[in-house]
Amino acid sequence: MVTVRKQDNLQNGKIPILPAVLTGASMMHATFMFLQTQVPSWNAAEEFCLHATEDCLRPDLMAFQCISGMVFMVCTILGIYAWYGTRSCHLSSQRLFAQLPVAQWLTLWNLTYQIWDFGISFVIPEFTQPILLAHHAAAATVAYAALRYNMLGYYAIFFMGLSEISSVFLVVIDLGRYIPPESGTYYDMLVHQVCAPLFVVTFFYYRVILWWYPITVNLLKDVSDGLKKSKSPHWVMYLLLLLDIPMGFLQLYWMALIVQTLQSQMS
Repeated sequence: MVTVRKQDNLQNGKIPILPAVLTGASMMHATFMFLQTQVPSWNAAEEFCLHATEDCLRPDLMAFQCISGMVFMVCTILGIYAWYGTRSCHLSSQRLFAQLPVAQWLTLWNLTYQIWDFGISFVIPEFTQPILLAHHAAAATVAYAALRYNMLGYYAIFFMGLSEISSVFLVVIDLGRYIPPESGTYYDMLVHQVCAPLFVVTFFYYRVILWWYPITVNLLKDVSDGLKKSKSPHWVMYLLLLLDIPMGFLQLYWMALIVQTLQSQMS
């Protein structure tokens, strides 16, 4: 029988979850406000203009992309460190219940970002879509439950770490969509010649191939075993499956759209 101790703190009480999340989210928002108000912004694409003025500036979009880029960089570094460096996440037979420090930090970082992203979405018109808000709420719920009940160590490293590698490049691509680069500039080269191909490769490898095997295959087995043997809340495991499988198909759909875009550009 696997017994999972409920806890409010990381590392045996050294880091309280709620104060850590509130502090982190406050720092993210303070950085966002500084970037939005103090850093000069370039002209945005016409479709993202909120007002009919000669200078179409969207410092909010630029600031948001900067915050997201920093968050995903931390996720990527921690994920690569745990997956390819220490490899501690591969050694445990209890992938759902192993207490991995890196996974706990990743989960705390992700929870902080999801809460901040949920709040900031209400002041950026492009991000007020119900599906995005639902995603933030679901992701934050899973992250909090993972911290609360010491769960998802191996899977936290993949979903909140490795799978965000492609997001680093997507942040730059989206920034180029919001604030188009001038042809021939270093910014243009970074968006189209560096980040675009790296995004396609990393998305296909981490969010299509690895997402389904070994991650989803292992998850189905581990959840099945956990439901039979674990005293931890079953709703957390069901929620993880409820998110993982539909999101896996969504990755396939997005990959199909990426392929269509590449084909149209090459024709």
